[in-house]
Amino acid sequence: MSRPWLFALLSAALLLVAAYYLPPLLMAGDPVYQHRELPAPVASDLRARGCNIVTGHGVASGNFTGSGARDWAVLCQIGDQASLLIYTAGRGKPAVWNTHPGGLDPKQPEAVRTIRGVDWNYVARHNPELRLARKPKACLEDALGMGSVLYCYLDGKWVDLMGAD
Repeated sequence: MSRPWLFALLSAALLLVAAYYLPPLLMAGDPVYQHRELPAPVASDLRARGCNIVTGHGVASGNFTGSGARDWAVLCQIGDQASLLIYTAGRGKPAVWNTHPGGLDPKQPEAVRTIRGVDWNYVARHNPELRLARKPKACLEDALGMGSVLYCYLDGKWVDLMGAD
């Protein structure tokens, strides 16, 4: 193989690699490929949506639906908006919640949007009027600064509840 052909082949390979890795690096948030803990179907859906992940605490997992399998929640950032996507085990399409532009500047750590799993005692403390026969083991908290919204999987559907204020 002559040198011009070899150079052309290497250049084409480099362009293909750059086309995959560069666009997410130019957008706000963390590229999906930096979160190797995400299952392949979740990572694939996030890439198809054009998401980056909110920097910091933008991924949470746990048994949120009570199925015994691991569920995933991700703060999908596209431009200056972020949405909470909840992937229940065995389902390819996520539930989409709480899309807004707040809390996306990692330079303001006190006001960065984060998600985490919380136990039922935390949910009950913020929602004392809520009475359930069957309580979930874990729920999600979507927090921004000092406020938050709680998401619990109750009776086969996701419900938003009062969080910290």
